[in-house]
Amino acid sequence: MTSMLMVKGELVKSATEDCITLAYYVPGHTQPATVTIQKMCDDGTWYAPGLFVPEDMRNRGIASLLMDELIDVLDEHEFTVITGVHPTGDLDYDRLITFYRKYGFEKLGYEIALIRYPQVLNR
Repeated sequence: MTSMLMVKGELVKSATEDCITLAYYVPGHTQPATVTIQKMCDDGTWYAPGLFVPEDMRNRGIASLLMDELIDVLDEHEFTVITGVHPTGDLDYDRLITFYRKYGFEKLGYEIALIRYPQVLNR
């Protein structure tokens, strides 16, 4: 997927053996939009505590940009990722589920848990 980014900024990637963070910094904003994944176990399963985009930066393609970049990392390394859906502010449950499903996430059997398997394994 290609995001339709409507605001200029800088994408910064940082990685350790157990944690990968993608942050998008927009000039004039003190807080970046971020997504982080953390290694759960050695079988290639990671946990994403959440995707965060400050309210005043939403609806500009930033979440899609971060997710596009994250999906590239997940598929390149054949990682499975589990995440929770936690509606806040103007983001309701259905809107978040729709967003994550665009990127191949499916329900894990719990109301708020989603999982995405690497696309290379689904072929």
